[in-house]
Amino acid sequence: MLGLAFKRCWVTSNCIHNAVNALALRHLVQFAYPITELPGEPYLYRPSVYEELKRDFHACYREGAWRTGKSLRRQAVIQDSLDWDEPREDRANSHIKTSIEVQVPTKSRLIQAFHRPADNYALADLHRAYTDAFVRWTSVPRTFGDMYVHVRSACGLNHQHIAEQITEWVRELANQQYRIFMDDVTNMDGSIQEAHFRPHLDLYQALDPRLARELRAGLRYKGFIRTRQGVVNYMAYCTVRSGAQDTSSGQTSRRLDMFVRACRSLGVRQVRAFVFGDDIIAFLVGGPSDPKLYDAQHALMGLKCRACFVEELEQADFLSCAFVPDVAGGYAMLPKLGRLLAKLFWTWRDIPPRRLGSYLHQVAEAFLPRFQSFELMAVWLSRHMHRQDRPWTGDAVRIQAPHPHLLDWPTFLSKRYSLPLPVELTAFLGTLPPGTIGIIEHPWSRAVLEYDLADPGAR
Repeated sequence: MLGLAFKRCWVTSNCIHNAVNALALRHLVQFAYPITELPGEPYLYRPSVYEELKRDFHACYREGAWRTGKSLRRQAVIQDSLDWDEPREDRANSHIKTSIEVQVPTKSRLIQAFHRPADNYALADLHRAYTDAFVRWTSVPRTFGDMYVHVRSACGLNHQHIAEQITEWVRELANQQYRIFMDDVTNMDGSIQEAHFRPHLDLYQALDPRLARELRAGLRYKGFIRTRQGVVNYMAYCTVRSGAQDTSSGQTSRRLDMFVRACRSLGVRQVRAFVFGDDIIAFLVGGPSDPKLYDAQHALMGLKCRACFVEELEQADFLSCAFVPDVAGGYAMLPKLGRLLAKLFWTWRDIPPRRLGSYLHQVAEAFLPRFQSFELMAVWLSRHMHRQDRPWTGDAVRIQAPHPHLLDWPTFLSKRYSLPLPVELTAFLGTLPPGTIGIIEHPWSRAVLEYDLADPGAR
C-alpha cells in the first residue's frame, strides 16, 4: 500500500475503559448550557408548518420503504422481529464504535443500538416519509419575518445535488455582499435536552401520533455495553441515540430551526444554507461578522458551537467534503484531499492477505472517477489497482460518478491550501512500480493533511 500520510494510527475498540470514557465524556456528560425553554420565535415548530409538512408526509409515505437497499436475508430478520417482538424503545444495546484515527483520540463514541429490529423498525416507513417531506419543505425559499430563508435539509441528498444548489446560490449572490459561514456543535447528540424534544414531539403529534408515542417512550432509557472485561450498565434521559430511525432527520430538524432563529435574532437579512445533523454551511447577507455572536445565540438554546467565516468557498467544509470549482463556473463536492491521503485505505477489518489486492482495488476504483482530472490523485489511486487476487466480498464501496465538467484544480489548491500543483511529487509517484509498499513524506502532502485535519476555526 503506497501512502502519502501518517506512519501510524490509533484504533478505538470495545473495551471497558473506552466504554466508561464514552459515557463520562460524551454521552452522559452534564449539559454545557442547560435550558428549560427554547428562546425566540420558532421557524419550523409552528402549526402552519405542520400542516404543510403533513401534506408532503402523506404524499411521501410508502409501505415497505424500509426494505430499500437491504439484502433479502436482512429483510427476513427484520420482518421476523416485526411479526413477533414487542417494540421496546427504552432499551439500548450499546458498543464502542470501532474506528481508526490518525490523531490520538480523546473521546470514544458509543453506538447505542436497539435490542431487536422491531424496536426501531416498527415505524420506519413513517420516519422515511418525514425525512423526504422535510427535504421537500426546505427546498422552497421562504420569508421568516423580514428575513429571506432558503435553509435546506441535506438528508438523503447526494454530493451532486448539494453542489448544484451551492452553485445556484453563488450565482444568485454574485452582485451582493455576503459571507460564507460554517458551524458545527460540540457533542450535539449529548446536548439535546427535554426543551429540544418538546417541540419535536408536537411536530410528530401533528404528523402521526404514533411517532410522538415512540419518541416519548425512548426519552428515558437503560443501556448496557458488553466489553471483553465485563458489562457496563447505565441510564440516560434525553440525548440522542444512534440507530434510531430519526437520528439524522431529527437532529437536522432541531438544528435547522435553531440556526434560523439565531440568524433572525442577529439581524441577518438573507440566509441560504445546508444543514445535516450538527453540520452547517451557509451564505449570509447582513448580520454580524463576529462568529462568537452566533455561538452566544446558540448557547442560549443549549448548544456549544464553533462557528467561523471563510473568505472563499474553496476554504469551506461540509460533511467532510470541500468544493472544487469547475471551468463552467460551478462547483463539485469532493471528499477532502487531506482525509483521503490520511486514511483512505485504512480499515479495522481483518482482510486476508490473498484478498488485500482486491480490497485496495475496489476502494481506489470507487474514488478514481471523481479525481481523474487531478493527476496526483489519479496516479496515487491507480497504484493501488495493480492486482485482484481473490475477490474481496466485504463492505462494498460505491463508485462515485465523475463531475460533468473539467475541474479547476490549480485554483482550488491555491485558494484552499496556498499550494501549486504538486508536479514534483506526481512525477516521483509515476516512477514507482505498481504494488510499491511504503509511506512517502513530502511537504506538499503534509501541508494538505494539516489543513484538512484541523478544525476550520483553527486553520
